[in-house]
Amino acid sequence: MLEGDLLIQPPPELDAMLDLASQQIQLDSGNLDSRVRKKLYLALRESASDSETFRLFQLRLGVLSVQTLRECIEIETPHGQLAVRLLDRLTSLVDQGRLKEIHTLVEDAETLFGQLEILKCDRRNKACLDDKPGKDSLYAAAAVAQIIKLDDSGLEDRWIHRYYTAVEPFYWMPEFWAAVSHRGGAPRASHGRMARMIHFWRWYLDEGIPRALVPDLSVCQTGFTPLSQEDELLRFARPLPKRPPESPLYTRFSFFDGYVEKRVSKRGRTTSMVFYREGVSCGTLSVNYSARTGEWTDDNYMAETYRRGHVESIHLGELASARQDVPIDEWVSSMEHQLLRFVSTYKFLHFMEWAEKHWDTPFQPEKHLDDIQHCYESYCRLFQEPGRNVEDTTPFVQAGWSLLAIALGKEQETATTLIHRIWPEVKDRYGDYLATIRQLMGERGIRVL
Repeated sequence: MLEGDLLIQPPPELDAMLDLASQQIQLDSGNLDSRVRKKLYLALRESASDSETFRLFQLRLGVLSVQTLRECIEIETPHGQLAVRLLDRLTSLVDQGRLKEIHTLVEDAETLFGQLEILKCDRRNKACLDDKPGKDSLYAAAAVAQIIKLDDSGLEDRWIHRYYTAVEPFYWMPEFWAAVSHRGGAPRASHGRMARMIHFWRWYLDEGIPRALVPDLSVCQTGFTPLSQEDELLRFARPLPKRPPESPLYTRFSFFDGYVEKRVSKRGRTTSMVFYREGVSCGTLSVNYSARTGEWTDDNYMAETYRRGHVESIHLGELASARQDVPIDEWVSSMEHQLLRFVSTYKFLHFMEWAEKHWDTPFQPEKHLDDIQHCYESYCRLFQEPGRNVEDTTPFVQAGWSLLAIALGKEQETATTLIHRIWPEVKDRYGDYLATIRQLMGERGIRVL
């Protein structure tokens, strides 16, 4: 959190909430889930000393969000000139705390919103976004008008940060309008620049909310840095959480499109291990050495339990197998490997699906070598322990590792031998992405396949 006297004394868990929210930005759509935004909104509202203090915070956050778009507003157009004039006046009033005078801007804000050709009617005759390329400046102007309109009219709790398709655009929060402008379209539009929307939401969590809490900072001081063209390349690999683990006994490492968090005891024995993707656990191992118990679950269909040497494997709620007299350290080691192997099983297919959706056309794998190398290294984590190698894993893991190794020019003999042997078994599942796989692998891959 930034230094200085705070407008609102935030709840103690705010830093953790912001860090988790950053992990929950949906990298397949670019959006920050509306439920996450509402949870932050309500937590800060409950911490505010009174409604006027929270109103000032909301105005500051809205203006900061729109100031990140100032260069996007087309000042040579009538609506652009009006939007900039309103933004400048609003910025001055908010910085000076003269909130009573904002009502004098409402008529112009209504006029501005009405001038913008950004809405249409859907089949239910309800207003929705007329989402077409090239409307970034119009959406930015709408964000300016919306700050003033919502400050004047207020919003019922049921409309605050609702999912954007569940509510008419008249009720969208200013920061969501700003995110739409940064992208140049709604979260799941086929056009626009998703990386810019993701970048905006990260700024919103890392800088926007903290700056809105410091009244001595002008709302012109956004701390926002636009993305460079190179940075606009979307990454399959997700960034690790910014907040350090709560204890030195915890470690984290990036793994495919998420990360693994592991905790060890003071003696160095694994007590927990979890894979997270977008803030959600997708595989969990927990161990209690004193009680000699443990559990591994994929958080979906499969689980394995350990009770004083007795191991039971569960699938879809039914007992699949059982073993006796298993040493706990042996079981923990196998479950660590099982967790990573489970996560890895279909990740190559997910990577190819990601590449088809987000990589440039014509296909240029050389621009994404970092991601290719990252996925290869993620697979290699399965074989770090002595006695484990790629040939002991599942066919899908073998195929993913082999194809990436060939693409990177690594361990060619092993990879080629493996892919020749297992390709007949996996090719039906990989068939939808065969053209993408061949482009990924280059001339070597074409010869192999």
